[in-house]
Amino acid sequence: MAGKVFFISIAIFKFLAATFSIGIWLWALLGIRKGGNRRLASLIATHLAILVFVYSALRMDYLIAFQNILVAPIVLWRMLLDWMGYLPFLSQLAHFAAVTFLILFLVLCLMPRLTLWTLSISLTITLLVCVSVAEDISKILMCRTALERGASSIARRDFRWSLRHAPQEYQFEIHAFIRENGQRLGWSYRDLDWYSIPEEVHINLEGSGILDCRL
Repeated sequence: MAGKVFFISIAIFKFLAATFSIGIWLWALLGIRKGGNRRLASLIATHLAILVFVYSALRMDYLIAFQNILVAPIVLWRMLLDWMGYLPFLSQLAHFAAVTFLILFLVLCLMPRLTLWTLSISLTITLLVCVSVAEDISKILMCRTALERGASSIARRDFRWSLRHAPQEYQFEIHAFIRENGQRLGWSYRDLDWYSIPEEVHINLEGSGILDCRL
């Protein structure tokens, strides 16, 4: 009984916290025509909302991209959780992303008409460029490690698919797949290497493409 009350209390707390954060978020978004700190808060919220929209679209969540603007604090939290599993991979992009953002930000600061939107434009373009570059880096890392294991072709889904699903080991769908001496292996962005998949575990490769590492 005590355990049930505890879990119900946690659920209520999460609901109230989410409701409160969304309320504050909407209050901030709607203050764009106000002055002082309210306007500043609204501008920051708008920049983050644009980032959330673009990120949702990149994840191929097209139908809910607009909806996510209204619950951006929750989506931002989910983004952080998603990226935690990609830290080893994202570290490959860190310097490139930082330089790209800095250059864009400085260039846009020289354009008075875009001053208010410098942050969101810089973040959006940096995100788009990094996702494109991440696709190529992903292929390079997969091929390098696959060739070391004697596999020259990979059944692979693109990086945008991986952003959306972020699967972990032994799940139904995986980022990429190879065979090494009859052993089934799946790709891990967390380890930047391949892990063994037991034969009894069913995996779905529908929609994946074949990457030839010899080309």
